Amino acid sequence: MKKILFNGLGNRGWIGGLYYLKNIIFSCLESEKIKKEYRIVVLIDSAHADIFTCFGNRIDLHIYDGTNKAKLALYEMNLIWLHGVKYCYALELNKIGSLFASRGIFWIPDFQHKTLPEFFQPEELARKDVTDRKMTELPNTLVLSSEDARHDLERFYPEHKCRTQVVHFVSYIEPELRTITPELERRTNSDCIKSTSICRTSSGSTRIMWSRCARSSASKSGDFSRIMILCLPAIWKTTATRNTSMS
Repeated sequence: MKKILFNGLGNRGWIGGLYYLKNIIFSCLESEKIKKEYRIVVLIDSAHADIFTCFGNRIDLHIYDGTNKAKLALYEMNLIWLHGVKYCYALELNKIGSLFASRGIFWIPDFQHKTLPEFFQPEELARKDVTDRKMTELPNTLVLSSEDARHDLERFYPEHKCRTQVVHFVSYIEPELRTITPELERRTNSDCIKSTSICRTSSGSTRIMWSRCARSSASKSGDFSRIMILCLPAIWKTTATRNTSMS
């Protein structure tokens, strides 16, 4: 059976990216065609493996904890070449990823570094522009997380060669719902609004920016999904109020 590799090692510093990966895996497992033709393989470290254990034997979970880049590269090459991996999501076009570019499914979550550059350091802006441009210059499938991101792609990279596919969040939150307690709810509600800022993009849509400290705290505590479940109603209420005042 052919396999699809979901590599979460590149998102270890961004807990939201790992949960998005989890949600896409959930979407794949809901597809009878994908389940019939492909086996889902997930590569992750032990610190974040619990995010994906909810899928049980429906996926192959490979845990890698090494820090040596050369050994990791050999591990990834062995996993792809010798274990029937047909597609790699979300492939990064580094030295190793470039070897498997023909198997790559790329992902750009958003273009906030273009629309809100004040939130990024100059070196980060330069790096993101280089990596995004590399992906858009290949005829591979590029996954985008929203129609707004698709519009931004056309605006910033009008000569792109990639095929685009918008995959919205399909949240798999049942395990997190079971763990919400009154104590967690009290602890979260007082802080969630303070940790966000509401920004209106040039296209007129609204974006919610989480502070770096809030993302770090959620990542360390493992509460990211539960925090978002508890915070979203209050955040959307605040967004509506601020949108009215900005109009």
